[in-house]
Amino acid sequence: MKNSDLKKFSQLMVTIATLFEKKLDEVIIGMYFEQLKEFEYADIKNAFTQRHRFWPKPFDISEIIQGSESEKKQTLEIQANKAADLVLEILRIDGAMAKPELFVDKIIANLMTTRWPWHRWACELTGDDMKWWRKEFIVAYVQIALIGIDNYKQISHGEAKQLLGRVK
Repeated sequence: MKNSDLKKFSQLMVTIATLFEKKLDEVIIGMYFEQLKEFEYADIKNAFTQRHRFWPKPFDISEIIQGSESEKKQTLEIQANKAADLVLEILRIDGAMAKPELFVDKIIANLMTTRWPWHRWACELTGDDMKWWRKEFIVAYVQIALIGIDNYKQISHGEAKQLLGRVK
């Protein structure tokens, strides 16, 4: 969250506190804000509005958010595996003559034109390299999906490496 989110965060806290008949003051709201500021406001709002039997502590909210992030990453890994299968199927059918920029999935198109330039990759890939390529492809695909392809395209290569190193 950003400092500019404090007002709407406070309003959310007051609304939820009313449901639990909980009294809040600025100190409590400030403590929650500080402990949850690493997360996006939308994620915090979603976590607060889930069913709770008791007034949620900051730890409860962060667990909900991190759990949903973990589920998102697992879903993206499945999607990345399917994307790798598709790339290898296109390689099998069209060989080095395929046009990776025509992939509907922008992440595949980006990876197979920049990180692994298609023609060279298709000509040099061996059976032994394939399993390592797949692992690297899945990691790169998930990381870019988490960042967002448009954000990834707008930053320099050095910045991308730094950012991708932080997303694990």
